[in-house]
Amino acid sequence: MKSLPQTTTLPVVCLIEDDDAILKSCAQSLMLEGFAVHGYACARDFLGAERPDFPYVVITDVNLPDEDGLTLMRKVLGENAQVPVIVMTGHGDIGMAVESMREGAFDFIEKPFSPDRLTTTVRNAVDKARLVYQV
Repeated sequence: MKSLPQTTTLPVVCLIEDDDAILKSCAQSLMLEGFAVHGYACARDFLGAERPDFPYVVITDVNLPDEDGLTLMRKVLGENAQVPVIVMTGHGDIGMAVESMREGAFDFIEKPFSPDRLTTTVRNAVDKARLVYQV
């Protein structure tokens, strides 16, 4: 999925998901709600890309082909602890959710989830980022 231009004034969501159908579905739901979406199929592509200007939100799947999503979350938060990171998975459990939240995840959502659940979570994360940076 191609990224939108960096010049957009829409809130930016970086979405890392290796399942193309889920990536497209989530991206469409978020774009319909007024977010700019930068989609990536793996952690390497996201980590190698230029980050948008802050504030932005990261959504990562736990099971990525090249790296665990929790490890990716730690890297993102290591670069900037204020970035809201939302972790999503279809194979999670309570322990994984607790671990990700303890380590700094903004939220943890289990697949399948409704478009409303996704957009509400992202909207809350964007609001948090804006408050932190007073944008």
